[in-house]
Amino acid sequence: MSKYDSSCSNTTSSSDSVKVLVVGDVEGNLNQLYKKVYKILKKQPDIDTLYCVGDFFGCSREAEAEWNQYITGEKVIPIATFILGPNQPELVKFYQQRDNDSGEGAARFAEGIGGRELCPNLFYLGVSGYWRTAQGLLIAYLSGADSALSDTCILRKEACSNLIGNLTCDPRFVGVDLLLTSEWPRGVAKFAGKPDVSMDTGSPLLGDVALALRPRYHLAGKHGIYYERLPYRNHKILQESASHPTRFIALAPISSSHKHLYAFSIRPMSRTTRPELTHQPDGTSECPYTEAGILATPNPESSSQYFFNETEIKRMKRQSEGGNPTGSSAKKRSRTGNSDDCWFCLASPQVERHLVVSVGTHCYLALAKGPLCPDHVLILPISHYSNGNEIPSEVAIEIECYRTALLSYYESRGKTLVSFERNFKQTHLQIQVVPVPKTHRIKNIVNEHCSAAGVELLELPKGSEGVPNGSYFLVEIDDCRLCFPIEGKFPLQLGREMLATDGLLDCPGRADWRQCVQSKETELMAANLFKTDFKIFDFTL
Repeated sequence: MSKYDSSCSNTTSSSDSVKVLVVGDVEGNLNQLYKKVYKILKKQPDIDTLYCVGDFFGCSREAEAEWNQYITGEKVIPIATFILGPNQPELVKFYQQRDNDSGEGAARFAEGIGGRELCPNLFYLGVSGYWRTAQGLLIAYLSGADSALSDTCILRKEACSNLIGNLTCDPRFVGVDLLLTSEWPRGVAKFAGKPDVSMDTGSPLLGDVALALRPRYHLAGKHGIYYERLPYRNHKILQESASHPTRFIALAPISSSHKHLYAFSIRPMSRTTRPELTHQPDGTSECPYTEAGILATPNPESSSQYFFNETEIKRMKRQSEGGNPTGSSAKKRSRTGNSDDCWFCLASPQVERHLVVSVGTHCYLALAKGPLCPDHVLILPISHYSNGNEIPSEVAIEIECYRTALLSYYESRGKTLVSFERNFKQTHLQIQVVPVPKTHRIKNIVNEHCSAAGVELLELPKGSEGVPNGSYFLVEIDDCRLCFPIEGKFPLQLGREMLATDGLLDCPGRADWRQCVQSKETELMAANLFKTDFKIFDFTL
């Protein structure tokens, strides 16, 4: 594995953002490439690096003639250009033959050694490696094709494993800024809607690489088309700490009428704030690589999440795609249940539909039965899930959409939001959401009341989105998440009691919902009033 020294790129930049230019397969059409690059540089002179993610050289006589113009100095490459290794055996000679190296180039290529200047301003990266540029970008690369006709051009399993191991062994590693490959990762189109690309395209090795390295941009070529996938996230909603999304972009050959040059600005991960880094654009999907494959080399950062065992925060194993813990002692749960008997499954005849005030794709909103105060609502999944550990990502996303909409609604009325969830002696996930007066003492009041009841809440680390295994009581106040693992007895009305207490809602008599039940006519009027007031905040309309 080679580490390419950033000093080989004669670039310096005082700006936090770095402009990057990437091209797909050039196939020896160097004059066509650099004619276009010259035009781009006139408009954007601060672009100082070009990366090629396909075959740079071509097999035709015309391609060889053009290459000779550059190695003889007749023509000059105007920008530092970094290329991957060949995908066809006929192209190996361009990496080996230099009249003045006495065979050194061939020997270095055979050993997989990169970091070489093939001609002024053209650099061969190598079989695999990574480096940090002068501007701070962390870039990883892998050369080779999945089905190459020669061992010298094949995507090597050992190279993939070594790249993952060398990067993820650092406990501070959270991902790379760019991942450059010629080959696609197999299955990249999964969860991408209607991508019009085959799910069998590409290499299963690169699925493991992308899963472990968490690139912000994964750029590839080779397959003759332009394809920009919807961004995908690198964490499981409500199960893992929020992470940055990945954008996969495959570029067409330069001879194609489809998009073959791609320019973008990126601020190095090391200089980006966490909120900016973890922002999830509209349309962000699940990660298409849900399980370790051929390499089976897990990323320590992505293979764990926070959970509670007694009173300590410990690490837990990554949960499977269906949301069930994978540990040997984990009890698998089923979400099917009997929805006909459930009071909260929307398809159940038991549901009091007059209390339903908003229905989304995966969740719905209902007024609380026996509310603590006006606008006290429940967020519930439409299908049968008993707790936050079971819900798939699409449900978790919609829960957060409702929570955000409710916060905006409450704030328009001078209130803020507190929510709580109890996974104990209940069969359907219920997130109680209550508007309370704005005060800096909310967290203290909640902690003090729970402590008096023998419940010591523990604060989840900032940025973590998981919920505990087993039974639990979870409170969310702004960006603070407090949790208690339930073992043995637990006061079922604690959530209501802590909000009804003096200093918040000041209505201790309403702690038990059964003492607050209203007539159906009153409930119907309250539901209609809520629908009217909430309408401008309701994202489902």
